[in-house]
Amino acid sequence: MGNLTLYLIKGKNFGLSDVEIDNIRDNVVTGYNFLRLNNEILKECGIQLGARASLVELINNLNNQRLLTLEEALSCIPLSVSIEKLTKSVLNLGDHVPDDVFLWDDFLERVNQYEFIDEIRYQRLQFSCSRAGIGEMSAQTIFEFNICEVLNALLPDYRFSRRSTKNPGDLDFTYYFVQLTLLFPIEIKSEYLLEIEEKVQFPEFYKNSAKAKAVIKQIFSYMTENEC
Repeated sequence: MGNLTLYLIKGKNFGLSDVEIDNIRDNVVTGYNFLRLNNEILKECGIQLGARASLVELINNLNNQRLLTLEEALSCIPLSVSIEKLTKSVLNLGDHVPDDVFLWDDFLERVNQYEFIDEIRYQRLQFSCSRAGIGEMSAQTIFEFNICEVLNALLPDYRFSRRSTKNPGDLDFTYYFVQLTLLFPIEIKSEYLLEIEEKVQFPEFYKNSAKAKAVIKQIFSYMTENEC
């Protein structure tokens, strides 16, 4: 454990026992990692409720004072939202059907290979506190605030918005480069439309689910018609 981290947790009188401090030290919590701790992680380290609450408050205060790199800002995750079912029907839109659907196996590997060289620092992101909604429109509204507006602020050369295209279709959102080049369309679907059984991968689910086929057909048609 870094000296600064040790100073913080001992000097703030959190009432931590030597065993609890050792548990944090044994999990190699350095200065930066300390700022990423949350209630769940501290609980796993065996920290009692009262001390956890105080530590989480300290961590939040420290994080609010610290500017983020672009990589850190893009890594921030908004709160999960529960979307209640509004209808069981799925619109069967579009005329284009993919020959097959595959998993992008090395997606995370490619993402992790990207090097962030932007030296600009950003304020901690402010997400909507909405925790529930009803139907796809609620999901779209939350996506617009928590994803589109955040990405527009972090990536000024790109534009995530409800801007339409010249081609037919009622797209939920679009992703443009410098307002001129459409990179891809975005469709928002509530999780309950694509509920997958445990251990079933999406290609298999797609082959056996009419809902999945309708959803993929819609977004694939938008991509095809807009040459994305």
